[in-house]
Amino acid sequence: MAASPDRQVSATGRRGPGPGAAGLCAVLALLCYANTLGNEFCYDDLPIVVNNPLVTEPGNWGAIWSTDYWRGAADRSPHRDLLYRPLTLATYRLNHALHGLRPAGYHAVNIVLHALVTIMVFRVCRRFGGSPTAATAGGVLFAVLPIHTEAVAAVVGRADLLAALFTLLAVDLLAGGGGVPRALGGGLCVLAALCAKESALATPLLVLLLTLRPAAAAAPPGKHRLRPPTRDGLLGFAAVAVAVGAYLALRYVALGGQLHQPAALTRSVNVLVDADGFQRILGGLQLWGLYWAKTLWPAVLCVDYSVNSLTLAHGPGHPHVLLGLAVLIVLAGWSVWTWRRGDRRPALLCAALLLCYLPVSNTIVLIKTSFAERVWYLPSVWVAMLLGGLVARAGAGGARAAGRPSHRVRRLLTTTALGMVTVTALARCWLRNAEWHDNGTLFAAAWRDHPDAIQVSLWYGDWLARRGDYTRGVELMQQALAIDLGFTDAHRRLGTAYLRAGELDNALEHLQAADLQAPGHPPTRRALDEVRRRLAARGSDVVQAARRAAAENAADLDALLRLADKLAAVGALDEAAQRLADAEPRFADRPAFQHRYAVALVMAGRRDAAVERYRAALALDPDDPTLLVELAMLLLDRRGPGDLDQARRLAERASATAPQGVEVRMCRAELLILEGRRREAAALYRALQQDLPEGGAVWQHCRARLEWLER
Repeated sequence: MAASPDRQVSATGRRGPGPGAAGLCAVLALLCYANTLGNEFCYDDLPIVVNNPLVTEPGNWGAIWSTDYWRGAADRSPHRDLLYRPLTLATYRLNHALHGLRPAGYHAVNIVLHALVTIMVFRVCRRFGGSPTAATAGGVLFAVLPIHTEAVAAVVGRADLLAALFTLLAVDLLAGGGGVPRALGGGLCVLAALCAKESALATPLLVLLLTLRPAAAAAPPGKHRLRPPTRDGLLGFAAVAVAVGAYLALRYVALGGQLHQPAALTRSVNVLVDADGFQRILGGLQLWGLYWAKTLWPAVLCVDYSVNSLTLAHGPGHPHVLLGLAVLIVLAGWSVWTWRRGDRRPALLCAALLLCYLPVSNTIVLIKTSFAERVWYLPSVWVAMLLGGLVARAGAGGARAAGRPSHRVRRLLTTTALGMVTVTALARCWLRNAEWHDNGTLFAAAWRDHPDAIQVSLWYGDWLARRGDYTRGVELMQQALAIDLGFTDAHRRLGTAYLRAGELDNALEHLQAADLQAPGHPPTRRALDEVRRRLAARGSDVVQAARRAAAENAADLDALLRLADKLAAVGALDEAAQRLADAEPRFADRPAFQHRYAVALVMAGRRDAAVERYRAALALDPDDPTLLVELAMLLLDRRGPGDLDQARRLAERASATAPQGVEVRMCRAELLILEGRRREAAALYRALQQDLPEGGAVWQHCRARLEWLER
């Protein structure tokens, strides 16, 4: 009988690591995250688990499989993704059924899953033909990589853990033959991986890659024959095809008759959204290099890589672009060199790495986030195997050197170095795990590392404002808005903070902006209704007086506009718009009326109708720079077909009429940013800032935009 691969005899005559080696890897994985057992729920754990009726309320087991991932947390953000992860939600629900909302149980499941994935890394490495030493080194490194802390320490990182576990199980089952039982099991694992997270779309391709893998034992050096599909391989193909079909059918039903809905992306969530073709290529290399940098040198780990924490490269000399390109060249060269020498394993591992990275790379399709440490969890499986192979090669001296003193010294040095790396990485994980204790520690750590990042400023500011540090919290949220005026969540959270503090006018301004950018979002509407109720009670006498004045002077445009202003001040936007609509027959030929009517429609969230009113006003006064700029900015916000070109023409007309106007210069700068001409935009903002009184709201906005552009 053939020896078990885990007990394979090495070239030196000694036995390699046995089953205990896989156990050692698992123990390290458990030890690495043991201190997360005392952590609370934080970040996305709260909307997805704690406040999600699909998880916490009885009777929703079936609903988990027939709805999208964020449905139970739809109030959190108006720009939620349509994701489908029923298996992940089901595990949260099982946790809740067993021990309610005690976080230790949820964290324990994540730790165990990470240990199981680590064991599978060891096993699949052996399945690929890796030596026992390579498999052990790969498993150890995977267990302790600090870049995994987000996937393991965050409860919602379970989606990545499950996807990786079932992907490796599918690979192990379907790449090893075994007839119908293994094919059936592999197909079920493919379905489970897909139902855990969308990034597992790489799993069917991985199975195809491994089923057609080169027959390494039969192919001499320099030959590149591929093994044709066997009966077991065909069974595996059929099982995978059925699994993918079942997943697509479930997803189609759950997402309301569609398989995919493009995310509503802005620069605030993905810095590649406005990149041109060349910068998109540079960005892909930059992100690839950044993942490797965080893997090999995890000095700074962060929950957020939004605007300012991640700045797109503008040329090939960017350090992460150079690193990404260097890694690609090294992997390609190593794969070709080893392939020609008869060793197919490195090429297969590199191909598997690229397959798993592509769905989250932003090179094929833009996703909700440009960079996140958690999405590297599955690709890093193959990174760990590659590194394990390097460690094994470093410690081996070849058959001729076996048993010599130099060979023993090499093995000792390699083992010592691996041990030092393991201890250092484990300590880094423990430090990072402590930062994931709760939202306060997490956001404070993120702000420490990326104090100018837009998302970090918003999250930490909101957390501070809710816990009593109102002044500092509002300042940070205003900083986020200064970077991106179209940041809907920042408007909503800042407006809510103002509402809690009783600053109703400021609350109304920001909540109206949030409602305009994402109409109908329930939390925004509830807060907005509360503001309007309080303002109406406070200003009822003033509004009634304005109503009487407008009724008594029906031909007086000024009286009508004063009424519209008073109604807008108390949040009665629909009434203001309706009053102006009723008066249009009397004042349609007055530019001031059309302008105020357009503003009222914008504030009421009727953007398309507002565009038509602005055009009517410009027909009456075609050279008014205020009208030109406001319509241009409205079109930039709407971003419909042809809007960008029209906004550019309007800005040019405004610039010809009032070249030194503040609004005109800001509009030109924003257009330059959208065109990728960031240096010219920065020069405009710098000159504008110098012309403005220091400390004012517009001056602060210009400073924030300039800092972002210069970064």
